[in-house]
Amino acid sequence: MESYEEQQEHLRRLMEEVPTDEEAQTEYDDQSGEVDFVEVREDDSDTEQDISDGEAGDRSLNELSFIGKDKATKWMKQVPTKTVRTRKEDKVLRLPISTLAARTLKTPIEIFKYFINDEMVDLIVQHTNAYIDSVSDNFERERDARSTNITEIHALMGLLFYAGVLKANRLNLEELWKSDGSGVEMFRLTI
Repeated sequence: MESYEEQQEHLRRLMEEVPTDEEAQTEYDDQSGEVDFVEVREDDSDTEQDISDGEAGDRSLNELSFIGKDKATKWMKQVPTKTVRTRKEDKVLRLPISTLAARTLKTPIEIFKYFINDEMVDLIVQHTNAYIDSVSDNFERERDARSTNITEIHALMGLLFYAGVLKANRLNLEELWKSDGSGVEMFRLTI
């Protein structure tokens, strides 16, 4: 990887290679052998004025940009000014507020149960037990494939939230459960 100074030197050399409009026009005149005659009138109409403004804009665009390797892409030397207005629809007229039912909740357990109620946890327990029953034949001991209950599912959800609080979501599962002191002790104690 190039150092900052090398990159700056490379950019300086690239900027020196780009011909100015005067140099490019001189090269064009030398090649064609002809000189363009430009008539200047003082009483330009609005459309002629617009056209001449557009040509001036193109010239300044060429001075402020590089041409890409594909000879079609123009890279600006400076960040263009942003003159775009925000649409009326994008503006936030009022901040969202919580519903009346959510305002009365005070403890973290109440808030959790508002979003994940006991009916949802019952469905999770029911389908988890159905899966455990389907794979229980693969285990020799009965304790390796025991059915679960609501308390265990709540404990598991709490551990998942706790792992998020600890920012341990990228840790390997074995690292979370290690018993040599490097694992998170709360995981082993909860289960």
